[in-house]
Amino acid sequence: MSDQAITLTAEQFAELEATQGGRLLSYRELAGRLGLGERTVKELKAARMITPVLAYGSNVVRFHWPSVIAELEKKAPAARKGR
Repeated sequence: MSDQAITLTAEQFAELEATQGGRLLSYRELAGRLGLGERTVKELKAARMITPVLAYGSNVVRFHWPSVIAELEKKAPAARKGR
């Protein structure tokens, strides 16, 4: 998804949530699920580690939980194994 703003009516937003398989998450909600701070989630977005499914301006974004998990699994550096 590009960083362009998207304008949606209430009905379009509800339809988007329904097609995404449930409720979309705000920065705060996503941070709670990941066990991170809201600022860290914003840094992950800025680093393009996660991509919102909806962006309206710079501060109003919504994330799809399964998509976030898939992106993090794909883009996160592999854990180093101990000796």
